[in-house]
Amino acid sequence: MRIRVGRIALVAMASLLATGCGPGSAFSGADQAVAFTTSKDVGGVAISGIVPSGVVVNFSLPPMHNQTANRVQILKAQLISPPRSVIHVLSVRAYLAQQTGLGWFNGYQGDLPKNCPEHFKPHPLTDAITRGHSSSNWLVVISLVIPRAGRLHLGTAKITYRSGGHVKWQYYYLNVALKAASPKTDPQYVETYRCSRKAGGT
Repeated sequence: MRIRVGRIALVAMASLLATGCGPGSAFSGADQAVAFTTSKDVGGVAISGIVPSGVVVNFSLPPMHNQTANRVQILKAQLISPPRSVIHVLSVRAYLAQQTGLGWFNGYQGDLPKNCPEHFKPHPLTDAITRGHSSSNWLVVISLVIPRAGRLHLGTAKITYRSGGHVKWQYYYLNVALKAASPKTDPQYVETYRCSRKAGGT
């Protein structure tokens, strides 16, 4: 992926979430509450890049920090924007950050566990547990395909989690602007990730 990361402003990661509005949770009785610190501009970082259409691309959620005193177990993560009519989500899995050697990545192409089994050993999301007032040791990775060439924005994810004996949910922001290019006309953007290429960075 050809990607550009720009610093918009040096601001602290702060919650900009409003309570009460938004779609209902997939889990009956779940309340909206903020456990993981998030902001719509991802702490002042803007990410843009070009990926091929029709190819599996992988995006991790930005680094997660549990701002509550309770441990948080992730139960489900789903993209809210863009809608499913624009992208095809294949899987959402958890990886140990230390094992991958990465802290946050965007646009790695291909089947990561197959092409790089040394670093990418998938876990169910429910394994992703973060202690209170701690940064998570886990990467939540969304694997998806963009069927058609065009421009889109990976904006918002919805995380459902268990904390303090209750199931809750919150929005979490990605802020990734993408251009999907056809591999037929722009084959230079097809860059399947393999372990021979050193893991690291965005």
